[in-house]
Amino acid sequence: MLRKISLIAAMVLIAGTTVNSFAQKVKLGYVRVEAIFTEMPERAEAEQAITEYSKQLENQLQTMNAEFEKKYQEYEDKYETWGAAVRKDKELEIQNLQQRIQGFQQSAQGDLQQKEQELLQPIYEKIRNAIKKVGEAEGFTYIYDASMLLYKSDDSEDLTEKVKAQLDLVE
Repeated sequence: MLRKISLIAAMVLIAGTTVNSFAQKVKLGYVRVEAIFTEMPERAEAEQAITEYSKQLENQLQTMNAEFEKKYQEYEDKYETWGAAVRKDKELEIQNLQQRIQGFQQSAQGDLQQKEQELLQPIYEKIRNAIKKVGEAEGFTYIYDASMLLYKSDDSEDLTEKVKAQLDLVE
């Protein structure tokens, strides 16, 4: 029985030593990704392309809304002069146009999100690669985005400027 207790105590001591060794080897750092992103030269071009694409979609939607307003106004103006069959046909036409507008709005929103992803993802990937290079070169175990930090000890290091240097953003 005493032998089992000694064996367990030895195992706990070894495990504790291993945990302490591991804790001493951990090197933490953080970066302010959004601060880096705002300085990326590709960002302005990507945001301009997104804005232009958004305006194209908005113009298309305005054209569709103008068509809807025109047809609805015509329906109201000529309602009394049309027979039941024509009114029913015009109502169906207006309803179909309204459904097309709603479908276009949903599709446009998805398309805009896809366009943003397509244009911004390579920039964020470039930043991630630079973070990885800095982390490997400096021997960091973990590097966090500063926007998600809940606590920062004095032992952690801000690597934002080093990542900017890796990306040639530092003057």
